[in-house]
Amino acid sequence: MRTLCSILCCGALPPLVAFLGVLALTFDDGPESSGLNPVLDVLVKHGVKATFFWNTPNLQPGAPPAHKAAALRAVQQGHDIGSHAAEHLDLTKLAPEQLEQQIAWGIGNISSLTGSSTVPLFRAPYGAGFWNTDKAPSSNIAHLWSVVRQHHIHVSWNIDGRDWAVGGDKDKCEQYFNVYGPPTVQQGLSGIVLMHAAPWGIGICPDTLDRLIQYWKEAGYRFDTVSNIVQVIYGISPDAVVEQAQTCLNKT
Repeated sequence: MRTLCSILCCGALPPLVAFLGVLALTFDDGPESSGLNPVLDVLVKHGVKATFFWNTPNLQPGAPPAHKAAALRAVQQGHDIGSHAAEHLDLTKLAPEQLEQQIAWGIGNISSLTGSSTVPLFRAPYGAGFWNTDKAPSSNIAHLWSVVRQHHIHVSWNIDGRDWAVGGDKDKCEQYFNVYGPPTVQQGLSGIVLMHAAPWGIGICPDTLDRLIQYWKEAGYRFDTVSNIVQVIYGISPDAVVEQAQTCLNKT
């Protein structure tokens, strides 16, 4: 209990709380069909489950149906689905009521897709408020933490090849194999990998993702979802972790 309470005081899962030789592939942004479907194809090929953090404009009525269809495919394939807030905004810069709307809308739109009333996993856009916390007023960060931990575990990362800089240029795909692959193995890294299942990220480079997963497998890595890592570490589900964190906070 003490360990759980201390770790979740701000509603965050430390990115290095993982197991040696295990990688959790996480994909931000979207759902956007042209970036998501190629990623899902590769994951199916390798039998890998991943964790997606979505913004939700493409899940709302009136959005192109292809995006929602791709999102449903991810759900049906058994991947973790987390919130990336309703819109890709720096949450530390929002007024309290705007922040609360972003969290609530994200939960509502994803819940309507998955059929689950809860969305326990969350990643703030840009990691704002959980990374580089010296760049925002402490009062804004405190409010962000207080809102997030009512509903979510914030999931950070420790392996980041900045794939968003692909920017839709397929000629840059090869460099991302070199950024993500060999350094992870050579440095013996395990943990949470940040990518983007979007046409501005590795979603436009499915062959690169295919090679990366194969490379990591041959190096002895296993793959797991964030939910499973949480379950093994704490012995309870992500939803139960959120509930338990509230109990801890109510006692402080």
